Amino acid sequence: MQLTLTVMSNKYGFIKDIMVNSQQKIQDTVTILQEAEVVPAELTEVYKVCSMRTNLYVQPDMTYEQAGIYYGDIIEIS
Repeated sequence: MQLTLTVMSNKYGFIKDIMVNSQQKIQDTVTILQEAEVVPAELTEVYKVCSMRTNLYVQPDMTYEQAGIYYGDIIEIS
């Protein structure tokens, strides 16, 4: 299932609306966004991902479905 999400970071100063597959891993999305130069290259392997809807941190190696991230959610990377 396709999800439309907002990915943002106050720390790195970006905000972007994206579409992803619910079976895709969060870390794969971050890698793609780095390659597209949407997310700064200085974002290291160690980063936190928080669902703003639930206000809970999720593991980047989980899929969106496993992490309970749904259509319209806002994801903050720090």
